[in-house]
Amino acid sequence: MAVPNVWIVLASPAGTTRQVGEAIKETAAARGGTVTLINLAETETVAPNADPIEELRQSMGEQDVLFVGSPTYANHALPLITDFLQNLSTAARAAVFTTYGLVSSGMTLYEMGTQLQDGGMTLLGGIKVPAAHSMLWDDPDQPGKGRPDENDLAAVSRFAGLVLEKAAAQSPAGISLEDLNYQRQEVRDRATEAGLHAIKPVMLPMQVDEEACTECGQCVDNCPTGNITLDPKPVFGDHCIVCFNCVRVCEEGAVTNNILPKMKPELEKRMEFFQEPAEVRMFV
Repeated sequence: MAVPNVWIVLASPAGTTRQVGEAIKETAAARGGTVTLINLAETETVAPNADPIEELRQSMGEQDVLFVGSPTYANHALPLITDFLQNLSTAARAAVFTTYGLVSSGMTLYEMGTQLQDGGMTLLGGIKVPAAHSMLWDDPDQPGKGRPDENDLAAVSRFAGLVLEKAAAQSPAGISLEDLNYQRQEVRDRATEAGLHAIKPVMLPMQVDEEACTECGQCVDNCPTGNITLDPKPVFGDHCIVCFNCVRVCEEGAVTNNILPKMKPELEKRMEFFQEPAEVRMFV
């Protein structure tokens, strides 16, 4: 059987999900065939009908393998990923992955897996990977600092290899969606209540110090949803995913958010509630 093409579609505002995608890419490339990685959190690939996504939709064959990954935000995958999966219909083989900042991986794998199966794909596996919490990047005691580490990424490579081995079979055996429905019931209930729709009113708006702002455009260039324009200072639209890239990349400290200094105690309370082990877990 010919080596299948491998497609890796992810959204990685802070870069940790991208690390997982790169580990999958390296493993797949070593097996031959064409490997394409698309990061929907890069503004050049966000626009409707962007070339890489259109190529995927037009070119993906039944023997190809699609890896889909998202960080877990408020217990769910990012809209960048769920919107991509909404209208994806193919008989290809697929696997899902998520990174989470030690609080909870939520329902991300289960929900992405459901969308893939609904689109006609055979679900071959899933993996969750602990990562540094993106909201506490300047905290010396950042939860998950340094993760995913070498051991985490080695596990990701093993996972990718297992998925590709399964995909090489004539009729590969998929996993059950229930394998990805691993959270206890009270976590599922919390996830139903949570989501970007619930946290955005609490965490927004961003503030701009117009005197400090140099109109450099770094916030615009690093916004994964193209939500920021300069007029001539930053103006924020309605598509914020509260990744705080705009705050993180602003060297002048002109873009700020009042909620960030209060986040660590809240995150610690959530970690105590969810009690999710900070370890890689794969389903194949």
